[in-house]
Amino acid sequence: MVKVFEATAAMTGLTERAAREMGEALGWDVGVAVIHKDHHAGYYPGGKEMALKIVYDKKTARLLGAEAFGHAGVDKRIDVLATALQGKLTLHDLAEIDLAYAPPYSSANDPVNLVAFVGLNDVSGFSPLITAAQLKRDLAGKSAPWVLDVRSPAEFARGHLREATNVPVDDLRTHLATLPRDRRIAVHCKGGFRGHLAMRILEAEGFTDVANVTGGWSSMMAEGGFDVVVG
Repeated sequence: MVKVFEATAAMTGLTERAAREMGEALGWDVGVAVIHKDHHAGYYPGGKEMALKIVYDKKTARLLGAEAFGHAGVDKRIDVLATALQGKLTLHDLAEIDLAYAPPYSSANDPVNLVAFVGLNDVSGFSPLITAAQLKRDLAGKSAPWVLDVRSPAEFARGHLREATNVPVDDLRTHLATLPRDRRIAVHCKGGFRGHLAMRILEAEGFTDVANVTGGWSSMMAEGGFDVVVG
């Protein structure tokens, strides 16, 4: 853990890169989940957004590593996740762990619980994830996915991928005929939740190759290197 001016960056266990390198020999199917959430209850004033990333084996749901960055609450979450690594806990364990709750300190579902929920949806295939880095590589490849941005028109206008098509999640059911069924669709919103809802709608309507960009637009901008259009 390190203090960077007024922010804190921390990690425990394996990074995504290390996990993928080791996974080739150990037979891991490495997954990554990212959330961007306030460090305490959203309705309580003074919340500071925190980025929390976990790395796991999709075959066993075992936690392999974690990283966090923010202006408050980072040390608490990394300590919890470091303890989980020592105890060889899985995402199932982290989703159920009962952490201390009061609005000035956490939400009823702590960010640790929430990122575990996201990871479990990936592990089960209920809501498959791709990372911002994977999306960037795929867009540069021969079979680029069709990018569906389900944020609001105002959010889209403030900045979007040149390749993206904007269909707000609330309007998605009335625009299904405009979406391709012969290409992979990469869905994203600002942080991941609306992308998850959009992906569930598409899968219910028979779209078979859809993935949600974990961490959404926030992770994409943190990753950098995308062709972004404003307006």
